[in-house]
Amino acid sequence: MNPYVELIEKLIKGEIEKIEVERKNVMAFIEVWNKNEDRKRIVGEAAHHGNVTYRYIR
Repeated sequence: MNPYVELIEKLIKGEIEKIEVERKNVMAFIEVWNKNEDRKRIVGEAAHHGNVTYRYIR
């Protein structure tokens, strides 16, 4: 199972503030993110070396 399924659920519930995704894992994250109804509220901020930090906008 993709580990980002659980992390995205926790992000939406407010159990965590952000998800930090390394460049090598961005596609695995996007695969789960695309299927989520709240994807427009999950906003990514690009960091150095292709890493992305995602936050849920309430």
